[in-house]
Amino acid sequence: MLYPSIQHFLSSIQGHCLLLARHGETDWNALSIVQGQQDRPVSPLGYRQRSNLFFRLFEVQIQHIFTSGLRRTIQTALPISEEKDIELEKTDAFNEAKLGVFEGENKLNFSDSFLEGKYHDFLRDEVNIVLPGGGENLKMVHERIIAPLK
Repeated sequence: MLYPSIQHFLSSIQGHCLLLARHGETDWNALSIVQGQQDRPVSPLGYRQRSNLFFRLFEVQIQHIFTSGLRRTIQTALPISEEKDIELEKTDAFNEAKLGVFEGENKLNFSDSFLEGKYHDFLRDEVNIVLPGGGENLKMVHERIIAPLK
């Protein structure tokens, strides 16, 4: 069933739920640069996206707001936090996946074909493949975030 708004959906379930929202676009997202855990700010488009999120959640009853420790998530959540007077609960366990040596690479123009191949292997199987240089796969990210989600 399609709902005309998030408010209609939440009214229909009449219970507690966990809403997940992605941070607004960052400066590196706009440039197709692999970000991982690099602490990048939201871009001008990211600021517009956070405004859209704010107005979508404005009438929604919220009890807690959790963010990662990264600036982009804090910048995205801050307006609704301030409006509803709910303190942000920041935890580094919710940070983006570590992408190892790929952080800072332009994914449309890799510095060499070996790196490009490794990155595309990862994209084909993000659950199992670990990027070199301290990267994480999605199994590792799951292990990191499961405790605070409980």
